[in-house]
Amino acid sequence: MKLKYVIVSPRQKYGGAIVLHALCKYLSDEGYDAKIFYTNIYVYRKWHKIRFWIKWIIGTVIDLFKSAAVKILGEKARSYGGFFNGYIDVSITGCKRKIIPYIDNNTVVVYPDVIYGNFLNARMVVRWLLSFYKFADEEEAYGKNDFFFAYRKIFDNEKLNPGKHRLCISYFNLDMYKQTNFGKRNGCCYIIRKGNSRKDLPEEFNGVIIDNLPEKEKVRIFNESEYCISYDLQTAYSQIAALRGCISVVIPEPGKKRKDYRLGDDNGYGEAFGFNEQEINYAKKTAPKLLKLYREKNNESHKEVIYFIKECEKYFG
Repeated sequence: MKLKYVIVSPRQKYGGAIVLHALCKYLSDEGYDAKIFYTNIYVYRKWHKIRFWIKWIIGTVIDLFKSAAVKILGEKARSYGGFFNGYIDVSITGCKRKIIPYIDNNTVVVYPDVIYGNFLNARMVVRWLLSFYKFADEEEAYGKNDFFFAYRKIFDNEKLNPGKHRLCISYFNLDMYKQTNFGKRNGCCYIIRKGNSRKDLPEEFNGVIIDNLPEKEKVRIFNESEYCISYDLQTAYSQIAALRGCISVVIPEPGKKRKDYRLGDDNGYGEAFGFNEQEINYAKKTAPKLLKLYREKNNESHKEVIYFIKECEKYFG
C-alpha cells in the first residue's frame, strides 16, 4: 500500500509555506495522496493541548471564512489589501486540503522546523528543517523515530540528521517573476520577515516593506525599485528581487560577511551582502544567471521529490 502524506503548513505568505505547498503538489503529481493541513499557529514551544486545539479551531473557522469570501468576492478581494494575503495571488494552487485532524497509520506527516511536538499524533513523522530554528529541549520537541531532512546544508543538524538527508525543492512562477522594467527605477523596498527581532533594524524605512503584501504586489514593487534591502538573511525573495531587476542587498549582522550565510551549496547569485563595491558588483554580475538557475531548480525538484519518496519508504517500511 502506498504511503499517504499530510504536510503541515501556514498559508502561502512566506517562502517556507510555498515550498511546503510545492512538496504537496509534486507528491500529487507523482500519484500520491498528499494534502495540506493548515495551522494558523506557529508552534515554537510546548503548548497545553486544550489551549492549542481551541486556538486551532478558532483559526480554522476564520480561515474557512476567508477562503469562502475570496471565492465570492473574486477580483474585489484585492481591494481588502493584506486581509486576504495568502488567499489570493498565491504561487501554488490546486493542493488538496485536509480539515479533520485525524491521521491513519499509513500517513506520513511532514512538519516544518517551527513545529514543536507531534500534535497530530502521527505514527510516521518527517521533520523538514527549512531554517535555523532549533529547540533547546530536542528530546521533547521531536520523537525518537522522527525522520529528518534539511532544506540546505547550512540549516542541517548532524545530531538529528546523521544520514545528511536533503530535500531542496522549488516552485518559481517564472512568468510572474520575470523582469518587465528595463528603464528607470527609483527608491528602495525592504524585506524584514525573519529579521524582525534584529537589534540593528532602522527606526524608519524610506520605502515599502513588502513582507505582508500579496505576491503580485511584491513583484510589482520589485520591478519598480532600484534597491531591495533585506534584513532577513535567508529568504528567496532577495533573489526574486534581483530577478526582477533590483540591486538586491542583504544586510549582514554586525561583524559577519557572506561566508557566514552562504555555504558551498548556495552561491548567492544576485545578492550583495552589504553595500561595499565588491559585493554590489557581484550582485549585478551574477543576477543574469538567476533565470537559468531557477529553471534548473524547478526541473530538479521532481527528482528531489522522488528521492524523498524512496527514502520515506525505506525508513518507514
